[in-house]
Amino acid sequence: MSSKINVIEVENLTVSINNLKVLDNISFELFKGDTVSIIGRSGCGKTTFLRTLIFLEVLEHGIIKVDEIEIKEADLINNKKFKKSLNKILIEPANLLRDSILKKKIYSIRKKVGFLFQNYNLFPHLTVYENIELPQILNGIDKAFAKAKSISLLEKFLLIDLRNRYPNQLSGGQQQRVAIARALALEPLIMLYDEPTSALDPELIMDFIEIMKMLKNDGISQIVVTHSYNLCKKISDEVIYMENGKFIERNTPDNIFNSPSKVETKNFLSKIVL
Repeated sequence: MSSKINVIEVENLTVSINNLKVLDNISFELFKGDTVSIIGRSGCGKTTFLRTLIFLEVLEHGIIKVDEIEIKEADLINNKKFKKSLNKILIEPANLLRDSILKKKIYSIRKKVGFLFQNYNLFPHLTVYENIELPQILNGIDKAFAKAKSISLLEKFLLIDLRNRYPNQLSGGQQQRVAIARALALEPLIMLYDEPTSALDPELIMDFIEIMKMLKNDGISQIVVTHSYNLCKKISDEVIYMENGKFIERNTPDNIFNSPSKVETKNFLSKIVL
C-alpha cells in the first residue's frame, strides 16, 4: 500500500470555452512533495488545466478534489451567475463568500494553491513589501504576523534590499521571486506555474530551478506548464505529454524523453530540439 499522500485528484475533467472542448476527460493525481511537468504544443490545454484547478475556468464535467475539498459538475449546474463571477479575482476576502457553500469551498482551495502566472500579475501600484503583505491582510491574518512573514520571505528570496521598489523597477527575475514569495505568504500546499521561465535568461532559469528544489524539500507539491525540456529533466518526478486537451502519456523524465511509449509523444519529441 502506497504511503504517499494525495493532494490533488481529478476525475474525468472536461472544460469547454466558447463551445470548444479544451480539456477532454482528464484524470490526474498529484502527491505531496511531488513535482509534475506538463508539456505539449501551444494551445493543447495546458494553461486551461492549471486555471481550472483553482476555478478560474469552470469545469463542464468531472470532479476536482484538492486536499479533500471536492467540487463536482453537479455543484455548478444552473448557476450561470456564479460561473460568470469566477474569474474576476484570484484572492477574495472571506466575508464576500459567506452566502455560498460553493464559494467557500473555492476560497478554501485557492488558499491551498499558489499560482505563478506567466506575467506574474504583481500589483503595479504596490511596493515589493506591500505585494507580499496584502494577500495576508485580505485573508484575515494579523498585521503584525503578516509583517513578520513578509520580512522572512523577503530575506528568503533575497529581496530585502528591494522591499520599497515597485514592480516596474525590477528585473524579470526579481519580479518572479516577488510573485513566488507572495504566493507562499499564504503557506500553500501546492504551487502551480504557467511558463515560469519563458522570459528568463539561462542564469535566471537556474535560479528558478533552485527555488523549485527548495520548495520540494519543504514538502510543497508543484505542477509546472513549460516548453523548457531542460527544466523538466532537472526538477520533475514525472512529465505529462498533452495533446488536443488530453493527457497522452505520463512517465519519468527519462522515459518520456528517451523512450516514450505513445506514438503521439514520439511524433512530438521527434520535431523538437532537446
